[in-house]
Amino acid sequence: MIIPLEIKSCKECPHFHEERMYTSDSWEMTFGWFCKKADDRKIKGYVERYEERKIQIPEWCPFQTALSRYTEKLGQDPDDDIYTIEEWNIAVEDGWIGNSDGRGYWVKDGFASRDEVFSTPQLDATHVIWYNK
Repeated sequence: MIIPLEIKSCKECPHFHEERMYTSDSWEMTFGWFCKKADDRKIKGYVERYEERKIQIPEWCPFQTALSRYTEKLGQDPDDDIYTIEEWNIAVEDGWIGNSDGRGYWVKDGFASRDEVFSTPQLDATHVIWYNK
């Protein structure tokens, strides 16, 4: 029997695990979040309890669907640069754009993903939207 489960936080997932992170402040309670399903990939390091509700499920989550990956609708005339994947790869390989120059997000069918291009794989994206610093 298969029971669908809606998960709004990684902490609700049966594949979630956390490890205590120790600091010089003995009163501080911080944790690293990891996904067992993704070979203990780090979800987020240094999580304090008050931050837990703000942490979003990462794009690389094994249970994310393609439909939920791209959530931000692009405007009619975005102010920032949009590249095809081929243009993007050339710009990065040739050093025109680097991780410290700004931030970019994967785009498909007029919707941008939540994760940045330098921290996640391309998956099925067709474009990149880039925001210069």
